[in-house]
Amino acid sequence: MRDLLYMNDSFDGAILADVGLIPHERDYNLHVSDYTGHGGWSDKTQNRVQETQAFFGRLGMALFGGIVLIAPMLIMRLHPTLLTELVTTSAFVLAFGIILAWFMTDADRKDILGATAAYAAVLVVFVGTSS
Repeated sequence: MRDLLYMNDSFDGAILADVGLIPHERDYNLHVSDYTGHGGWSDKTQNRVQETQAFFGRLGMALFGGIVLIAPMLIMRLHPTLLTELVTTSAFVLAFGIILAWFMTDADRKDILGATAAYAAVLVVFVGTSS
């Protein structure tokens, strides 16, 4: 009966199979003695690691967003020619689209297209206000 204490309101197939309550349909590679249960030490450690990773992911996205807006604006203001503005806008929009396509693995094509179009619209405003 001690093994049933490791289950907490969910019917995890690996645990149930390991304690012999259901037949082993596949090899789960889990032993009840290794399972800490809900709220155990490794569960809290894993949550802390996930929260830290999520924070750094958000921080990276904030830095990326700031850089892709400020860098072309600085380039266009420091070298105020129409050619510089058009080349800078084209290069940054292309790079922005490629970076989104590379890193946003769970996004649809329409999401990447929409974000790239919105970014291009922002940069076109910079070009339009300087001309």
